[in-house]
Amino acid sequence: MGGEYYSYGRGYRLFFGTDARSLVGRESGIIEEGINEHTGFVNDSPTSAMLKQFTDIFSNEIATDLILDATNVKLREVALTFDLPRKMLKNTFIQSAALSAVGRNLLFLYNAAGDIDPEATYSSGPTSTAFEHSSLPSTRSYGMNLKINF
Repeated sequence: MGGEYYSYGRGYRLFFGTDARSLVGRESGIIEEGINEHTGFVNDSPTSAMLKQFTDIFSNEIATDLILDATNVKLREVALTFDLPRKMLKNTFIQSAALSAVGRNLLFLYNAAGDIDPEATYSSGPTSTAFEHSSLPSTRSYGMNLKINF
């Protein structure tokens, strides 16, 4: 619950036009709120969406729309285990056996950030949890375990 992080990856996707949010203003431009410094009236002149994306992402100021909520509920691991009945192992040297199916990083039940895993951070350092930088999606894995006691 809670926490925030800055997503450089989303910024780059917006800038290069590979994020769905970059479609806004692509055809007709974006009209910024404020006063037009040349006319002194309310601004009604559109600017290039790409230029706006560039200044929002690569200026010296923090682009607040790239600060994302890290709240998420994730199904991180599921293990289903079947213990073989002792009757099956009665005339063998095996005392017990269990077969398990395991899945990790299966799905998000809720992810406030949408398409970015808040745990896929910039690095493993102490400040890394505050930055995401073009992270790859978390790896989903499936496996089987066999446990035999002699």
